[in-house]
Amino acid sequence: MYVAVPRFLARGTFQDDCKDIVGISQPSVSKIIDAVCTVFCEMRSEFIRFPTEEELSVVKQKLYHLSGIPNCIGVIDGTHIFIHTPSGNIEVMFVCRKGGHSINVQIVCDAENRILDIVVKWPGSTHDSFIWNACGLRARFVTEPPSGWLLGESNSNI
Repeated sequence: MYVAVPRFLARGTFQDDCKDIVGISQPSVSKIIDAVCTVFCEMRSEFIRFPTEEELSVVKQKLYHLSGIPNCIGVIDGTHIFIHTPSGNIEVMFVCRKGGHSINVQIVCDAENRILDIVVKWPGSTHDSFIWNACGLRARFVTEPPSGWLLGESNSNI
């Protein structure tokens, strides 16, 4: 029954597609997706967290081995997650530079592609530099400067 959840999240299919696969009603699929996503959100701090200063030495070593860039504590980039067209006055805010409707997501990863920080709340028209300037990780870096650098695209203005 819970197979509908990863399929829905990974493929962005309609809940009707998921219900047909597992043989339950669409309202049941909706309730299951809501319950599982709620648990994911409650557990996020166990799986998504920026390393402590002690852990950063291992991160730096692995990123140096992978990239040859010293003192790198993470890799940062943004990506657009395309969504259905929102209704109402907010629709225009979700139009991204790629022409579709999206949410602009900022992700920081380590050498093993583990997510160290993620921001998923800004409409597609939001510039990457705005997301960086408004995020909690940047605020933390201002008050407690890290012992290394985040590696990102030069054209992202972050």
